[in-house]
Amino acid sequence: MPDFKPPREPHEAKQYYLDYAPIGVQISGVDLKTKPSDDIIKYLEYQMAEHGFIVFKNQELTVEDQVRVSAYFGGKAIHSTHGVHPETPVDSETGQPHRDIFRLSNDENIGILGVGPQWHNDGSF
Repeated sequence: MPDFKPPREPHEAKQYYLDYAPIGVQISGVDLKTKPSDDIIKYLEYQMAEHGFIVFKNQELTVEDQVRVSAYFGGKAIHSTHGVHPETPVDSETGQPHRDIFRLSNDENIGILGVGPQWHNDGSF
């Protein structure tokens, strides 16, 4: 296996670990409304791989921003086979429910029920 060194923490990203042990990290100091530098994206990819998920607090993101940011962690492959929830946000270009957004929940008013018996993520890779 090749020797891999994690990217240095860019000065724009200040990292704070949450109490989500053994997984999860909170990263602040990155404005996701605009595309971060390549160094920041590499740093975020590394943190996602190391911790399983990242929390970004206080971000005012549109649906399109959320889709763009999720693409930093993998390709845009359509994965859902569970249908479209009525509350799925609308794609501003097509006027249809956004095909890259899947809503799941334990509340049928918010998302589709019964998607996986435990929390998992197989859409960002």
